[in-house]
Amino acid sequence: MTVTAFGQANQLLRDGKLEEAVVAYRLAIEHNPNSYLSYQNLGETLGKLGRLDEAVEMYRWAVQFKPDAAWLHWELSQALQQVGRVEEAQERHQQALKIDPKLCQLSLTGVYSLDTANGSLLNSPAPSGTASDLLKQSQEKIRQFHNKHLGERCVIIGNGPSLNEMDLSFLKHEICFGTNKIYLGFERWEFSPTYYVAVNPFVIEQSVDEIGKMSCPKFIGNRGISYFDPTDDIIFIKTFPSPGESFSKRPDVGSNEGCTVTYVAMQLAYYMGFNEVILIGVDHHFVTQGTPHKAIVSEGDDLNHFDTNYFGKGVEWQLPDLENSEKSYRVAKKVFEESGRKIIDATVNGRCQVFPKQDYGLIFKEELDKQTGNSISEDNFKNNQKSASFAPVKTDYPSVKSTSCNNKSQKKTYDCVRETDLLKILHETQELLQEYYFKYDKLKNQKGVYTPSV
Repeated sequence: MTVTAFGQANQLLRDGKLEEAVVAYRLAIEHNPNSYLSYQNLGETLGKLGRLDEAVEMYRWAVQFKPDAAWLHWELSQALQQVGRVEEAQERHQQALKIDPKLCQLSLTGVYSLDTANGSLLNSPAPSGTASDLLKQSQEKIRQFHNKHLGERCVIIGNGPSLNEMDLSFLKHEICFGTNKIYLGFERWEFSPTYYVAVNPFVIEQSVDEIGKMSCPKFIGNRGISYFDPTDDIIFIKTFPSPGESFSKRPDVGSNEGCTVTYVAMQLAYYMGFNEVILIGVDHHFVTQGTPHKAIVSEGDDLNHFDTNYFGKGVEWQLPDLENSEKSYRVAKKVFEESGRKIIDATVNGRCQVFPKQDYGLIFKEELDKQTGNSISEDNFKNNQKSASFAPVKTDYPSVKSTSCNNKSQKKTYDCVRETDLLKILHETQELLQEYYFKYDKLKNQKGVYTPSV
């Protein structure tokens, strides 16, 4: 896959190469002049460089192409405030409140605050209840999780359609990170995650009610602050703009989105002390193609996720950036391995080639065995595989190949059956054994007949 100018610019911004990022964002705008995200990120980059007037101009363009985004009006308001255009900043502030009234108690920085009596901006520290204040409170909450699971194992659940090919009963007994719209599978899979993570503003906006209903700690990117009332289990993470580190070992300070929520979950897992991280549902493949990060409206059922209603018809979402997601994964792999930890990809038929692969049926064998009542060992399974083609099937029928039985002695001992009947019996036997060894994918392609040792 060719790396787009926008994707390259994002990576440069994450790496702190600001001047190069400016050039790349301008090139991205040339290629796609209607992308509000390019203008927004360019505005952020110019702001970090102290080129505030230019930043204001870029935020103006972003608002023009995405006028219904409250956070863009907020960012433009901040930029205008910094260059001393207080009156215009107030106008943008009011526009943000009009789009999202919940912002009436929030400020995106501590540079100024809202006078709730007349709706004006004040040049004073942000009061209690502002976004800045909420982030500080969340920092303290996050620190309570440091090394909480030292040496343990966890599962990070992606949302790919491969989840539909798995027996997910083991999730009830694992420490899990659910992401984005994983709640669509709760009733079907009869489980709820230990932790939940969401950073994409489209996902957050579409999932506010469902996120609120989850009974677990919920880590939400700071672009979602305006959508939630402060509660003990809502924890905001500063992911936008991203911190200087490509992989943050201190998510209490900030985390890098890395173009995928899975990467944020990896940083949290590292901070919590997990020694082994298992990935499932990280298919790393999308049927829908297009420019990474481009916002589109779904025209029908969602074939990119485990539920066709995930981004169903008429729902706006952003196309993935698989190229830069993979770069982020490589960084995570290196960080984990340098500290003697590991990330294993147990996604069924996943296309990501960064992490070592392993069959989920073997990883979670103990719990899966409990669910099915099986207790076969891996060694026994391998031995059965080796001898399978020679194992006879015990039935009351002779191994006949004709539709009639000419041997009269056989008629006295066996009922003569047609070949189709015998084949049906053999087929049913194979199906029973496939269920018995259901967790071993190789069985599906194995020729011959198996005899279970039960």
